[in-house]
Amino acid sequence: MFGKSVFSTILAKYAEKRKIKTLLADFDNWSSINTIFNINKYTGHETNISFNLDILDRTNIRNGETNQNADIYNLLNERRKEYELLIIDTALSEQNEQLKLLLEYSNKIVFLMEPNILEIKKANSILETYIKDWNINMDKIKIVFNKTNNNAIIEDILRQAFSEIEIVGSIPYNEKFNLYIDKKTNEKIKITDLEKIYNKIRS
Repeated sequence: MFGKSVFSTILAKYAEKRKIKTLLADFDNWSSINTIFNINKYTGHETNISFNLDILDRTNIRNGETNQNADIYNLLNERRKEYELLIIDTALSEQNEQLKLLLEYSNKIVFLMEPNILEIKKANSILETYIKDWNINMDKIKIVFNKTNNNAIIEDILRQAFSEIEIVGSIPYNEKFNLYIDKKTNEKIKITDLEKIYNKIRS
């Protein structure tokens, strides 16, 4: 099943269709964004996908343009002038200082998690680090529950577990996402709550 990279891609494609000039920035070493868009090798610069959607990866940072957080900040700030929406796909495995910078830089943080006991415990620990240790503004964190099914914890319990953080939607489990990633289907991916999720993130 899919995770944050596919969600980021779908969100970017949704914004593109709404004619919003969007940059999808890949800051995750294990991201599948290049596979989804059939990009064999990143160039280190923006890759044009369509009129309203470009992709930027971190190759230009790895290859020596910069390794400093200040320069990452400047790089993103320059791109922000050119785009209406900047979506950053990052990972927990990144160096803490870089991840902290990206979280501080972002206007909204979408926290994608599965609605089960193990994920709730892990999410609470991570969110505590963000809010208490890194002083990330809790109001800009938005939770999206991923891979929900009949065995998922009921919504009331989830809302109680994350009572201080806004839950903006959920994405049901759907095996068709695997076919989408593997390029074995041309079927358009539809997420029932995507418009609601998108509007709450952008508001």
